[in-house]
This record gives sequence, structure tokens and C-alpha cells, in this order.
Amino acid sequence: MKIVCLGWGSLVWKSGALPVAGEWHADGPELPIEFSRVSDGGELATAICINATPVPVLWATLATHSLSEACQALREREGIPEERVDGVGSLTLSSQTTGLLADWARARH
Repeated sequence: MKIVCLGWGSLVWKSGALPVAGEWHADGPELPIEFSRVSDGGELATAICINATPVPVLWATLATHSLSEACQALREREGIPEERVDGVGSLTLSSQTTGLLADWARARH
């Protein structure tokens, strides 16, 4: 199974301990990203915002062995506490999975 991370902003240019295997690729999907949240540190941060204009995001393969390991690595990179359920999501493809991200992921295997 190939596990990738979609990224923008500091996640791309300052990945930290996120186990990125190789380079970030510029042919990611277009997502509605906007400065729409205040981070736990108090600074204005970008996030997916349904009303924002879609912009291209980057993607990279993660050097992890499971989806839970990848989510945990992203959670640690972003400083998201275990008890908080928002902020880290995943898309697992099946034959019934539809939508923009599913189409993009299928095209890249």
C-alpha cells in the first residue's frame, strides 16, 4: 500500500520529523485552502475551507508501514494532541470511493 501526504505551507518547506520518502510533487489536487484558523500557538494558519478558491497542493510518499503510523507521524508533526479527533484525516480507496481526491489518487496508483 502506498501512503501519501497532501501538503501546503510549512509542512512542505519544513517537514520536520514527518517521514517523507523523497521529494514533494507539484501535481497534487486542487483544494480550497485559505488562512482560516488560528493555530494553538496563536498564529493565523491555512486549512481546507469549503468557500476558498481551490489551489494546487503538493504531495509526497511517506516512509511508513501503516496508515495509523502515517497519521500518528502527521499528528506529531502538527502538534495535535491524541484526544483531539480533528486535524488528521485519511482517504482509503475502494471501488466505491468517489470524489476529487479519489479520482486524483487513482490516477497516480
